[in-house]
Amino acid sequence: MEATLHALSSDGDTTYAVAFTYVDGVLTVRCACKAGEFGKYCKHVGTFLAGDSSLLADPSEAPTLASVAEWAAATGYESRCSELTQLEMEIEKAKAKVKRMKTQLWQELYRGLKG
Repeated sequence: MEATLHALSSDGDTTYAVAFTYVDGVLTVRCACKAGEFGKYCKHVGTFLAGDSSLLADPSEAPTLASVAEWAAATGYESRCSELTQLEMEIEKAKAKVKRMKTQLWQELYRGLKG
């Protein structure tokens, strides 16, 4: 099965074609935006795979969007997103810890660092 959705860009005027193919339980996606052209994950793909219609350039594509969201659900896309979100949260916690450690080290150096 194949489907194409048209996504609004950030400027609200430009549209990008987002092509989905779902065959034998395998989902492939291509987006015509700059990120997609460079093989990177883009907000258009993520939004549509989540079943979110906020970026649909053509509201009449809503039934197609529903099918795409079903395909994504069948592949376990949501659990992978959850794992990614968890990893991103761990990175943010690590960044905060690094910032605290830098501040602490500077304060110790300022007051005098003892061995």
